[in-house]
Amino acid sequence: FISYADAGYGLIFGHGFEYQDAASRVAVEYPEVTFVISGGSRPSDNVVPLIFQLNEASYLAGMAAGAVTESGIVGMVGGVEIPTAKGTFVAFEAGVKAMRADATVLETFIGSWDDASAAKEAAAAQLRRGADVLIHNVDAASFGVFQSVREVREGGRVAWAFGMNRDQNDVAPDVIAGSAVIDYTGMFLQTAEAWRDGTLGSEPVYSGLATGTVEFVPNPAQEGLIPADVLELIDRARQEIIAGTLEVPSIDFIEEEDPVSSQ
Repeated sequence: FISYADAGYGLIFGHGFEYQDAASRVAVEYPEVTFVISGGSRPSDNVVPLIFQLNEASYLAGMAAGAVTESGIVGMVGGVEIPTAKGTFVAFEAGVKAMRADATVLETFIGSWDDASAAKEAAAAQLRRGADVLIHNVDAASFGVFQSVREVREGGRVAWAFGMNRDQNDVAPDVIAGSAVIDYTGMFLQTAEAWRDGTLGSEPVYSGLATGTVEFVPNPAQEGLIPADVLELIDRARQEIIAGTLEVPSIDFIEEEDPVSSQ
C-alpha cells in the first residue's frame, strides 16, 4: 500500500479481508488516496469495503443441492473461517433447506486456502458421513474436494460437487453440478470508474445478483441433473432476491466506524 501510495496512485485495491488492518493504518497517512478492500469491514473517509454478495449465488446453489441430494446430507468445506466465507455457507444451507427442510448440512473449515490434501480429507470425511453433495469455499484447495467426490463416484456411489468463486464447471465437468460465480473484474472496473467520476463515496459498496456481479451457473455438461422445475424455482428466487422480496441470510461484519482512521 505504501509503495503504491508513494508512487502517486490515487486508488488502491486490496483484494481480501486480510488487507483491512493494513489499509486502515496506511490510510491515515495518505488521506488523499482511496483504499478499496474487498471483503473489508471498517469503512472510513478513504477506506471503502467492497462486498461481493456471493451469499446470493450460494443460496441458489443451495437450492440446486437440496434438489439433487438423495441422502439428504449435504457438506460444506471451507478454507479460513472468515466472515465472507462463513456467509456463503449460511446462505447455501438456507438454500438447501428451502428445497429440503429435513436436510442435514455438514460444515468443515480446514484453515487454509491452498491445502488440497486437507480439503480432500475433509471432503472424504463428510462423504463417509453420508453426504452426497458438497460445496467448497477453499479457493485453490478446491481440487481436493473434487477429487474426493470423483473417487467415491469411481467406487460406485452417486455424489456431486459445486464450484465456488469462479465458474469451475469445466474444471471437473464429470462431478460438478454447477458453480456460484463472482465477476471480480467487472466490479473492480465499475468501482474504479465511480472513483474516477467522484461518485464512489466512503460507504461500503455491495454488489450481487442485481449488478450482475454474482450468479449461479448450472454445469451445461450435466444438463438434466437439476430438474427443469427446480431451475424455474431457482430463477424465481433470483428475481425475488433482485427485487428485494427474498432476503438471503448473510453475516454482517461491517463496523460503523474505523477506530484507526478516526483517531
